[in-house]
Order: sequence, then C-alpha cells, then structure tokens
Amino acid sequence: MRRLRWLLPVAIIAILGTVGVVYVRQMALQSQNAPQRPTLLSDGIQGEAQDWCYEQSQGANPKVEICASRMVRTGEKIEMQGVKLHLFHENATEYDLVTSDFAQFDLTERNLFSQGNVEITLAVPVEGPAPGRLLKIHSSGVEFSSETGEAATTRPVRFEFDRGSGSSVGAHYNPATRELRMDSQVWLEWLGKTPEAQAMHIESGEAFYLENQSKVVFKPWTKLTRGGLHMEGAWTEVLLENGDIKRADTNDGRGTQVSPGKKVEFGAKSLHILFDEHMNVKYVLAEPQASLISTAATTRTTVTADRLDLDFAAVNKESLLTKVSASGKTEVTAEPIARPGVLTPETRVLKSEVVHMLMRPGGEEIDRVETAGPGTLDFLPNRPEQPKRNLKGDMIWIYYGPENRIEHFRSTNATTRTEMKPPRVTESKEILAYFDAQSTLTRLEQNTDFRYEEGDRRANARKATFEQVKDLLTLDGAASTSDPTGRVNADRITLDQKSGDYLAEGNVSTTRQPSRKGGSSAMLSSQEIMQATAKRMTSTEKNQKIHYEGDARAWQGANRVTADRLDIDQEKHVMEAHGKVETQFVDKSAKSGVPAFTSVRAQDLEYSTETRIAHYTGGTHLERPGLTVNSKELRAFLKDATSDTSLDKAFADGAVRTVMVTTEPGKPKYSRTGLSEHAEYYAGEQKVILNGGLVKVDDSVKGKSEGTELTWLAKDDSLRMDGNKSNQVRTVIPKK
Repeated sequence: MRRLRWLLPVAIIAILGTVGVVYVRQMALQSQNAPQRPTLLSDGIQGEAQDWCYEQSQGANPKVEICASRMVRTGEKIEMQGVKLHLFHENATEYDLVTSDFAQFDLTERNLFSQGNVEITLAVPVEGPAPGRLLKIHSSGVEFSSETGEAATTRPVRFEFDRGSGSSVGAHYNPATRELRMDSQVWLEWLGKTPEAQAMHIESGEAFYLENQSKVVFKPWTKLTRGGLHMEGAWTEVLLENGDIKRADTNDGRGTQVSPGKKVEFGAKSLHILFDEHMNVKYVLAEPQASLISTAATTRTTVTADRLDLDFAAVNKESLLTKVSASGKTEVTAEPIARPGVLTPETRVLKSEVVHMLMRPGGEEIDRVETAGPGTLDFLPNRPEQPKRNLKGDMIWIYYGPENRIEHFRSTNATTRTEMKPPRVTESKEILAYFDAQSTLTRLEQNTDFRYEEGDRRANARKATFEQVKDLLTLDGAASTSDPTGRVNADRITLDQKSGDYLAEGNVSTTRQPSRKGGSSAMLSSQEIMQATAKRMTSTEKNQKIHYEGDARAWQGANRVTADRLDIDQEKHVMEAHGKVETQFVDKSAKSGVPAFTSVRAQDLEYSTETRIAHYTGGTHLERPGLTVNSKELRAFLKDATSDTSLDKAFADGAVRTVMVTTEPGKPKYSRTGLSEHAEYYAGEQKVILNGGLVKVDDSVKGKSEGTELTWLAKDDSLRMDGNKSNQVRTVIPKK
C-alpha cells in the first residue's frame, strides 16, 4: 500500500511530463503556423484595407458598388486608390463605370470625390459585349453621389463615343435619368460611318445628352459645320439613331452652304433638318419667317415665305440643294449682279402662295421656278430705258439657262402691264416670254383671246407676238386694233409700238373716223366715216399715211374708190389709186328720188382735197345718167362734201369718146356719140362741150355732124356745132 502511494506521485509526474512535452510541441507548432500579428493603426485611422469593396442594393438589384485597391478610413472619410465605381441602371442590366487613381468617399454625405483624372463609361452591359464603342467621359475634380449616382465637375471634360468625340467645361451626369449636361464651351465632332464621310462639328454654349431619348439639346446658341455647310441657331435639338445624327431642330436658325461658284443661305424662326445615313443633309424645313438666298456669278435669288421645304442630294461628300418648295406669302426676287461691260437686266420679283424651285444637276444653278397657283411677276428696271413690267397669271413657270440666267417663262390666264406713258396692258389665255444671254426680254408670245390696251389704243387677236428689240407687236388670227381715229381688222396686224406704224395683212377692213379738219369732197370727206377693205394695208406717220393694196376698196357712204393700190395722206388730204381704179360718187339732189351716181374707171388716180381735182390717167371711162365719156385721161372737179351734188365738172383729154343718151317720157330713146380730143362736162348746167381737133357727132336720129366744137345742153336737148375755115360744119341728115 505504502509502495502504491509512492508509485502514484511518480506516475502523475510522468503523465504531467508527457503532457508537458506534447503541449510544448503543440505550442511550438501553433506558434510556427500562426499569422503575423497586424501592425498597430496610426493615430486617427479607424480602418485600413487592401482590395476593399463597398456595395449598396435596392431591393434585389445592386445599386452601387465601390472597389479600391487600397482603402483607408479616417473618421467619416474613406480614401481610396485604384477606384472602380459601378452605378447600376434601374434594370441592373447595365451600369455606368467610373475609374479613378484616387478618390475620397464621405460616409456622411455619401459622396465620392476624385481630385485627379476620372474616366466614366456609360451604359456598360452587365453581360455580353457592348453593341458599339461606349461613351467615355474624361475629366478631373469629379464628385459622385452614392445615393443618386450623379456625377459632376466644373473642370474641362473630354468625350469619346461611337461616332466621334467632344469637349466642354464642366459637366453633370444623372444615371437615373441618363442625362449628361455639358455646362459651357461645348464642342462635338460626329464622324460618319465610313472614313470617306465628312465629319460634323458642333459648338454650343451648353448641351444636354438625353441617353434614353437618343437626343442632344444645345442652348442658348449652336453652330454646326459640315464641309461647305455652316449653320447657326439658338436652342437646338439633335436626334440620334444608332449613334448617327438623324435630325436637328433649331430656333432662330440660319445656314450657309458654300460650293464652287455658288453660295446658298437660309434661315427661319425654326429649322428642322434631316440627315441620311452618312450624315448628309437631305431635307430642311424652315418656318416661319423663312428665307433663302442663292448667290451665283450673275444673279442673287432671294426667297421669302412662311415656310420653306429644302431638298438636298449627296454629291461628292457634299449636300447640294435640289429643290425648294416655298408656301405662304412667297416672294422670289432675282437680282442681277452688275458686271463690267454687261448691260444689267431687270430685277425679277415673283409672288405667289406656293412656289417650287428646282435646281440643275449639281445644285449650283436653278433649272426652273413654278407656282402652284395664281401669282405675279414684276420686272423692275435697273437702267433708265427699262420700263417697269408686271404679269399676273393663274400659273407661272420660269425656266433658266446657265449661270441662273432666265431663258423663258410661261403663264396661263395672264395679264401684263408695262409702265409707260400711257401704260400698256395685255391679257391672254397663255403667255410665253423668251430672253437673251443677258436675261433681257427678246420675244413675248400671247396665245388665245389676246387683248391689248395702251391709252386709247386697243387691240385683240387669237395670238400676239411682241419682239422687244424691234418693239414690234404682231397680232395673228381675227386681229383687230383701234384708236380714236379708227379701227383695223385683218388676219394679221404688225404694229411698231415706237412709231405707231402698223401693217395689216389678209382680209383687211378698216374704219376711219372723220378728221373734222380741212376741206373735203365726195372723194375725201372730213365729215364722214371712211371704210376700206384690202388684202394688205400699211399705216405710217401716226395714221396720217395709209396704203391699201390688193383689191383695195374705200368708201364714205355711197361714195367709193376701188383699185389695186390705194394711198391716202390724211395730213395733206391727198389720195392716189393705181391699177383698175374705179370711183363712184352720188348726187344727193336727184329729183326722181333715185340716187344719181358719177362713176369713173381708170388705171391711175391722183386727188387733192385742196384743189378738189381727181386726175384719172391710163385710159378712163366716166358714167353719169345719160352720159358716158372715154378718154386717155380725165380731170374731175368735185364739189365740197356739203354740196348736193358731188361732181362740178369733168375735163377729158386724148381720144375722147362721148355718148349722150336722151330719154324723154313718151318719146323713143336716142343717143349722140361724139369723138374729139378734148371734152368738158358741167354737171350743174348738164352741158357737154367737145373740141380739140375734128369733132364728130353721130346722132341716132338727126344724123352725123362734123366741126371744131360741139355744145350740148341736156336740159333742152339743144345741140350746137361750130366750125372754122379749115373745118367747116358738115351734117348728114338721114332720110325719114
């Protein structure tokens, strides 16, 4: 027992020794494998970590995630190096990535501030690759809110995006609304889809990129440049489609397109611009108070209207104007540009509600201008000799040649007015005007129902042609012209508008009013209307000299003259007739009530009102009741037009043959035929005298007689024959 009690302590000591050895070994092993004790934190630092991350969620979706390669917390401030900030969008399928070398996070304000360089990449997909090059923002001094995810800086900012780059001073980004605001000095450059496409440069005072709406808003001013196209405006909105500019809307906008040899300017209170896939301008809507100015080498064309629709086509990387549609109080002014050695044409002003302007291929020159309804066209003089002209029509078409020179225009239901003294006015169903290389009017054609008025002169025809250089107006088809002196109708009338002379051709008929001046007779009365017909007629010296030819016939009442050619001098009161001349004069005082006529036929006639002598030549034939006279020439002495009888006396010369016929009631008719070289007839006395050479008389009842002179009085039918020594009277009396 006592032995056992001794062994027990030894055993305990042995066990304790064994346990001690094991413990020591275990402690040594633990000491060897234990982590190093951390360094004590410096004073004021509550925490420090490497590869630190902070997350904030909204429901089941992440909202904010901040990671840093190193983090140091001092109070409520966390300083981070190698920062990556994920700001998740509401659907958590995309996030905005912010990276910075150094940033400070304020736990109280929940704001992250980066003094140094910051890069922001917008709309990064959580899964899969990005659809294009993402929008990246480079700046410094950026402040972020972990609550809203908004980022802002007042320092210079650079942008990189799928179709270009840009910059501004100061920026603010709101991920909730996905709105990027560029505060000032905004500059953007949009690139086309291909390297060949021209870039578009945009400058502005302030800009807003609305990512959700694919829209950029610029204010308070905007400048846009692309190649030769320059635009400026106030508030401007740009719509994007897959990173390309598709539309731009601006207020108080104006634009300029410059190409070789041409400049186009346009503007309005509001401009709406559409671009094609290569960012070429394809359409511009300008309204209201819209204007367009196209300046070429020879002409400056200005268009003003309530609205302008401008169509463009892409040619050699440029947007060239192809069509202009103007509506609402439209006015198109084509003002010539003065050039040395070239006469300046008129300024043209076209007015209508709707006007379309089409350009030639290449967009540098106008092809035609047309109205979609009634319009007016004014030609305003630029030289003293140019009159002011005006045209009104239901429709107007203007066609241009090279260098925007007008070649011709057309209008329907047109009226024209030329400001002269007096004004010249025309109207017709259709009008065509042609111009020379200097845009000067050369020819004007008016078709169907032409009407003309110039002071007291009137004209009408189916068609009229005006030749500017010659100042000739030609009327065709049922042509007619009139003034206070008379009227002319013909198939064609050509009028010299400078002199007033005219030519009438084909079925000519005229009516001349009495002059009421100077002497007159049955041949040319100043108291009666004169009418005439011919195949051709000319009038010169202000209607003072009139020439008829081709079956010419003129008459005043019952008095008439016919001939192949007929000339009347109104001022000198002289008339000439040539070729198959025939005249007829009536006696007013015929006792029987039946008009008594004196008719004369001859080859030629000359008459003067001053002498009232009608001189017939070329073989003549005179007829009066009971008397006919044939001779080589005849002088008829006419009475004043107010006299009851037209013929005073007549002298015939050369191979005179006189036939006197006597008719008495209850007695047989008989005649006397006289031959002589000279004969005189006195109408008032009804006396015939034959003399000159040997006078021979053959009386159908009393026989034949010869002598030197015969006198016959028709009133009492008395006959006296005289002779001389060499030619004694001889009479042969027939047997009963």
